[in-house]
Amino acid sequence: VVRPRAEVDDSLAYVRRLLLYTLAAFMLAMFAGGLLFAQVTLAPLRRLGTAVRELREEGRISSTYRWPAELVPVVEELRELSEQIASLVERARHQAADLAHALKTPLAILHQRLEAMPEAEATPLRAELERIERSLDWHLSRRRLAGPRHQTVPLGPLVEDVLFAARRLFGGRALEIEGSVPEGLCFRGDAEDLEELLGNLVENACKWARSRVRVGAAARDGALVVAVEDDGPGIPEADAAAVLARGTRLDESRPGHGQGLAIVRDIANLYGGEIEIDRSPLGGAAVRVTLPKRARAAP
Repeated sequence: VVRPRAEVDDSLAYVRRLLLYTLAAFMLAMFAGGLLFAQVTLAPLRRLGTAVRELREEGRISSTYRWPAELVPVVEELRELSEQIASLVERARHQAADLAHALKTPLAILHQRLEAMPEAEATPLRAELERIERSLDWHLSRRRLAGPRHQTVPLGPLVEDVLFAARRLFGGRALEIEGSVPEGLCFRGDAEDLEELLGNLVENACKWARSRVRVGAAARDGALVVAVEDDGPGIPEADAAAVLARGTRLDESRPGHGQGLAIVRDIANLYGGEIEIDRSPLGGAAVRVTLPKRARAAP
């Protein structure tokens, strides 16, 4: 059989192109199939990662997930571990509260006895007693570092409670103490943590304010931002870091142990937040605390 060579070469080139296109399509199909297989196969593990994050942030694992049989024992163990840790933390909280209650009366009696002693003898003892109280406050505040409880706390009523207590505590100074919280704003975390944080900020502001204290809160990109401002002398920028240290007081003539802002810093750190000290439009200090992913609207 005799044929022109050009026709044979054209036929071979056509076959080569057909094979090349076929192999390329086959490789693309295999690659896409591999990606799809990996997505489907690893989806339960991604859900498990999300569940662990929910367990850390919310204190629970959503029951809406349908887990593969292989992961059910892992999820159940995580749930039991979470419940056990929550029980231990709650027990530690109660023990710390009992300790504080048990020591409050003896410390008050010691203070009364010191008032009746000569000043020369009472001064060194009073310093030691204050050191004991500072150490007690420190360890009681550290009890929460085992982990926060997870609740959805309406922010407005809690702020009103803190402001009501501050108005009674500083009622003799005729301070204007006001708060502004958006309706429906909630805090996701431990109510006691937020109450102690706000209480320390408001008390510190009232000590330094001349006539006015303002409390505000807002949600910003899912984070809760709490700001407490006053019209006092303010905090110099050079001293902003120092006042966050435990026991540091810029004015020794003011009452207190210099632990309020340090406790606020500890609570903010517990939630992965940060504290910022700035100048307030009122003329004094503005202390802002940002708690990431802690704000939500009420259902």
